[in-house]
Amino acid sequence: MRASLGLPLRGLAETLDGVEQLVMLGSAKTLAPDSEPGKIAGISLKDGAILWSTDMWRCYMPIAPAQALPGDRVLISGAYNAGTLMLQVKRDHGEWTVKKLWHQPDYGTQIPLPI
Repeated sequence: MRASLGLPLRGLAETLDGVEQLVMLGSAKTLAPDSEPGKIAGISLKDGAILWSTDMWRCYMPIAPAQALPGDRVLISGAYNAGTLMLQVKRDHGEWTVKKLWHQPDYGTQIPLPI
């Protein structure tokens, strides 16, 4: 699981679409030769299954964890020219979908939570 997520560095337990999950951010640069860099994934707290993943955001070294917001939205922010990204993560007929609502490339937070 670790290699397939791109060496996750930061995660935070959140509830999205009524499901408790760990939202993990992977580094855009990795030393593992078989890993995929820059993945964001929701991991089930119940059984460790990967519920959803996306590569819509790249950050050299994500530090601030993702934050769940009302409306099944996830706010992700980072420095190193990564900017800030708002996703909507929900289930549609049992399948998880990830939609990019917006990306602000010029502003991101390096260490503190953006909200």
